[in-house]
Amino acid sequence: MKKIEGLTCPICMDLIISCRIAVCGHSFCHQCISECLVRKKECPQCRKNIRRKVLQPSALIDNSVKMVVQGKSDEGAPEELARWQERFSKYNEWQESSVLKSVNVGEKVDACDTEYIWCKATVEMVIRTSNRKDLLYVHYEGWNRKYDEYVYIDSHRLAPLGVYTGRRDIPVYRMMGNRGGDGQLSMMYAVVLSNAAEEARIADYERRLTLQRQQAEEDEEDDDEDEDGQPDDALIPDEPELPPAMSV
Repeated sequence: MKKIEGLTCPICMDLIISCRIAVCGHSFCHQCISECLVRKKECPQCRKNIRRKVLQPSALIDNSVKMVVQGKSDEGAPEELARWQERFSKYNEWQESSVLKSVNVGEKVDACDTEYIWCKATVEMVIRTSNRKDLLYVHYEGWNRKYDEYVYIDSHRLAPLGVYTGRRDIPVYRMMGNRGGDGQLSMMYAVVLSNAAEEARIADYERRLTLQRQQAEEDEEDDDEDEDGQPDDALIPDEPELPPAMSV
């Protein structure tokens, strides 16, 4: 379908499905902008930080899109209506799969933290309310309890377990450890990696580094050192560049 000014999503370049307007004024398909903000905080049009702002629906744009599609069908292009209906059906499936409908204490869910990283979390309390959906008290798996939160069950920051944490194409935390001079683990911290492939790269680096340290210890025990009296570290892999750290 020909691009229609104001009714076309700049991400998928098709007619907008379930419009969402960002604080900067740009309009997108609900699914398109939601997926975009999982990875980046900026508007894909103007690069303004919109992640922490509410995305507003627009009945005006949604109704305009329906009128355009229906008009195309009336003009002898029913395939455009059928294609739009198929896209809308897929959008409904996406939305349905990401909604947390009910949960019990002790169950795990996907929770989006304040840094917009999806993590596994345990529901530790369910508070029933008379004027809203249930309020959940969640604990992020592997993190200090100071990060625990109260989140409403219908919040966009909650989803069934695995919807987001089962994906390999979105940012993830990587837990790292600092070791003191005695070799003992002294502090845990986390870095944000762009996807699971990058996490695998870091894991491979740590594995190779551990093997090199073990080999160096064995060589030292065998009194097999370089001429300067130091273990040979020539094969120790280069440390990959890491993003800024966060304490756990």
